[in-house]
Amino acid sequence: MLAVLGSMKGENSREERRSKEEKRSREERRLIEERRLIEEKRLIEERRLIEERRLIEERRLIEENRLMEEKYFMESLLSVEKAKCKEFERLIPGFIARKLDFPTLSGFYEHWEACDECKEELSIQYLVREGMQRLEEGSAFDLQSELDQRLEEARRKINSHSAFLYLGMTMEIMVSCLLVWVFVWILL
Repeated sequence: MLAVLGSMKGENSREERRSKEEKRSREERRLIEERRLIEEKRLIEERRLIEERRLIEERRLIEENRLMEEKYFMESLLSVEKAKCKEFERLIPGFIARKLDFPTLSGFYEHWEACDECKEELSIQYLVREGMQRLEEGSAFDLQSELDQRLEEARRKINSHSAFLYLGMTMEIMVSCLLVWVFVWILL
């Protein structure tokens, strides 16, 4: 009986050892799985951070490019505007002498309305040229109001020329329509 008890005790201890080994094995698998999940989460977070940094850098580069393009655009506008101002200054003597043709006068007046620096330049040159002439003649003068009158005269001239241009275009369209109608009438 002792032998049976001893063999039963041996079997119990083997089962206990197997049970303990299975528990240990399950615990090890659980720990391995936890470590794997932790590592997977870490890798996912690391990839997310890398992607976030990449997007931030991409946005920074896009913004930098936009600013550079804006800078070049503004520089080109300024150079075009400076060229317009130089052309305006070149045309001032012709304006004072009333020698500008319609398209030139129209561009001159349009630029004068938009550019404060050129308004000032026109005033200065007008005051100097006309003032010197009036001083030599010895007559009284109010040059600023004369310049305002000259500009108003230019505006009226531009408006009347524009009206004639629109009238001419309208007449051309009407004649073209009439010719088409006559042509269609002849063909039918």
